[in-house]
Amino acid sequence: MSQMTLSLAGWSVTECRLKF
Repeated sequence: MSQMTLSLAGWSVTECRLKF
């Protein structure tokens, strides 16, 4: 489950960077 959590966290960060 840790891998999925890290993937979700990384994806969220990437999305935030794209928005800003």
